[in-house]
Amino acid sequence: MAYGLSHIWSQEGLQSAPHCALKYAVEGTTLAPVGGMLEPGEAPIDAARRELREEMGYEAGEWVNLGSYVLDPNRGVGTMHLFLALNARRVAEPDSDDLEDQELLLLSRAEIERALREGAFKVVAWSAVVAMALNDIDQPWGAIHG
Repeated sequence: MAYGLSHIWSQEGLQSAPHCALKYAVEGTTLAPVGGMLEPGEAPIDAARRELREEMGYEAGEWVNLGSYVLDPNRGVGTMHLFLALNARRVAEPDSDDLEDQELLLLSRAEIERALREGAFKVVAWSAVVAMALNDIDQPWGAIHG
């Protein structure tokens, strides 16, 4: 799986674009970062770039690799590859083939932090990537350019 949170730096400061989604295994509505599955033979960074474009219609010139983590250690399955997209810009309309109802939200950093504290990201993996991305913005780990 390739999950990522897309942050957009603009003249006005930081904005983020998590989705508001209805997930089949989550009760009610949840905020969710951009994410999806790796295609056969696809590199994680390429999947992150593809998902950002498909789900949001954005491209980013700078990517931060937040690491790869096992999602389910008891079964030894599901690796998450986490990325933070910086300096993203809208280049197209979203063209997602997701079957879930989704709404794209642009939130301020304060709104993201509040949503994280209030449990609006109802999946622990999504909460983790949001927290890691916010932490990286304060203390950068290093970017992948291009």
